[in-house]
Amino acid sequence: FNGAEVTGTGDGRVFMFGGVNPAKLVEVEKGTGKFLQTTPLGNLELTNAFAFSFFGGDFYMFTESDNNQFLSKVTHFDYDDSDMNGKQDLTTVVNQAPIRIVGAGVSTCAPFAPQ
Repeated sequence: FNGAEVTGTGDGRVFMFGGVNPAKLVEVEKGTGKFLQTTPLGNLELTNAFAFSFFGGDFYMFTESDNNQFLSKVTHFDYDDSDMNGKQDLTTVVNQAPIRIVGAGVSTCAPFAPQ
């Protein structure tokens, strides 16, 4: 890994978003730091500014926009296959958010299952 962000879920799991490009999502064992599962994130690349968060069973990644390093792109990762299409889809939700997002967080009270 050349850098990573860490977030948790309401049910007590810990995940990292990082790695050498393309980026990866890694579930980490809290007590030992052991990698439990590594999921490559297609062609999603880490940029100079990146962050991620978890809500309702899914992850949201924030990276620099393809067209402007001072704006952010928001990508949704359907981790729990809530759309029930048999895939963990990775889709761009916003191509250019009006700000550069360099940090994100999630409350331990955030739902860990779809709403």
